[in-house]
Amino acid sequence: MKTREDGKTRGGILADDMGLGKTVQTISLIVANRSEDKQCKSTLIVAPLALIKQWEHEIASKTKKGTLKVLLYHGPGRTKDPAKLKQYDVVITTFSVIASEWPKTSKSKKDEVIEVPKPTKEAGPLYRVKWFRVVLDEAQTIKNKSTRSAIGCCALQAERRFCLTGTPLQNNVDEFYSLLKFLRFKPFDEYSVFKSQISEPLSRGRSKVGLERLRVILQAIMLRRTKTTKIDGKPLLNLPERNVELQNVQFAEDERQYYQKLEEKMRMKLKSFQKAGYNKNYTNILCLLLRLRQACNHRSLVGHGADKEGEVTPEKGAVEEEDIDEMMAMFKTLEVEANNRQCTICFEPLRNIPSDQKQCQDCREKFVAAETLGPTITSRKVGKNSALVAELSTKWVASAKVDKMMSILDDIRERDPEGKTIVFSQFTSMLDIVEIPLRKKGYGFCRYDGSMPNPERERSIESIRNDPNVTVMLISLKCGSLGLNLTAANRVIMLDMWWNPALEDQAIDRVHRIGQTRNVAVIRLAVEGTVEDRILALQKKKRDLIDGALGDANFKKSKKMTVDELVGLFG
Repeated sequence: MKTREDGKTRGGILADDMGLGKTVQTISLIVANRSEDKQCKSTLIVAPLALIKQWEHEIASKTKKGTLKVLLYHGPGRTKDPAKLKQYDVVITTFSVIASEWPKTSKSKKDEVIEVPKPTKEAGPLYRVKWFRVVLDEAQTIKNKSTRSAIGCCALQAERRFCLTGTPLQNNVDEFYSLLKFLRFKPFDEYSVFKSQISEPLSRGRSKVGLERLRVILQAIMLRRTKTTKIDGKPLLNLPERNVELQNVQFAEDERQYYQKLEEKMRMKLKSFQKAGYNKNYTNILCLLLRLRQACNHRSLVGHGADKEGEVTPEKGAVEEEDIDEMMAMFKTLEVEANNRQCTICFEPLRNIPSDQKQCQDCREKFVAAETLGPTITSRKVGKNSALVAELSTKWVASAKVDKMMSILDDIRERDPEGKTIVFSQFTSMLDIVEIPLRKKGYGFCRYDGSMPNPERERSIESIRNDPNVTVMLISLKCGSLGLNLTAANRVIMLDMWWNPALEDQAIDRVHRIGQTRNVAVIRLAVEGTVEDRILALQKKKRDLIDGALGDANFKKSKKMTVDELVGLFG
């Protein structure tokens, strides 16, 4: 890193595999390569909200007391005086703060050349400091060049710039442009050049030419080592083994019939979209897929609809982080005006339906009625999913996935009573449901999701690390896939799958990383004969893109999910 920083590029991309110590390497660089200019001595670290306390802790634990003066720059009480920021060696802030301190401007057209903007008088204190070094942790957060956080990061004044990311590429090569723009790597920080030299050749069948150009750029600015990298024939890092197992789950007969009826309903709706054109109904198609994916987890999720927060957003209060995934756009369709209400399952307009009813009569009769009886359990849940939890606590509805998860946890508890397991789901409402059998069976567990205040999240991390009675941690996939160190656990259960395999890899590497002393077992659950089979195939296509750009695998053209790919997921 020091060589790259002192060279022509004045920084670069540290893209080591997740869990290989990018944080520690950066702290070492800050200590070893200090500025000689007292007026420009500070390093600004920009990270997701969930990681700012971890950065503060790592600096305190990895350096001698008094070596670095650190400021956590977050919250409404933060200073508005740029001169005070200059007094610190390290200032730690979030992408949300970066976005909030950048003045709102009119959005650029999709392919418009976006020059690096100059800070105005309306910009916040961060933009009125000349930083010695700016470091973006989880730099893939700015992959959408049009968001305020991406524009704001590029506008920061700094002598040296670094991007830290274990997944510099997730969906398509255009995501690299935002990183190159932040690094001011000429001439590719101009979108017209990047587009003509890299992205257009890839999209027009000249993938070999575009990919070779991209690799040349990466060799100049990127340092990447994986967990399998060898030096002089020896592994760079001797981590314990990581075993990933896909376990197929079989629906019970009543669940199978429920899913088949729902899938048929979704296919019929899809045919109605075909008449108007699939492209005009992209987000509605995503909504239909959401219902099928929820049915694979627990049928009650379908009747109650999706949480409008927390299931896809990475953290509470995030500002313009809307490019997390294509699914983000879907939630706009769930918020409809009172005079234009839609069924929350099939999205047909609701006409002559009581105002407190959320589904059309057909969906209500087929998919919402209580079906399976079970034991009564006391509910402790309050908040947005309290009605769902209260209903299931009174009349439990069976789920093949929940039953499979509990069987796995029971087996772990019998073999290793103090062993700790991380359970990931992208649906916070699914985590609410999972809490019910965990309580019934007396498991000690904690929770980590985007709706929780940061101090509460920190307490959850502390409990899974140090409380022997807490053996299970429930984490929302988007919130818990970034930066966390969870080596206290050595088992992972993935309750559901996301389109993007990189996000799952990030989640798994919260456990399989430096500091882990035991073999790591990862179990991915998927229901056979459902949309989840087809998502697995889509994930493989995404991996081809990542391996092609960063590794030695053959490159295959892959972009944001096309309409054809979406329609294909319906079978």
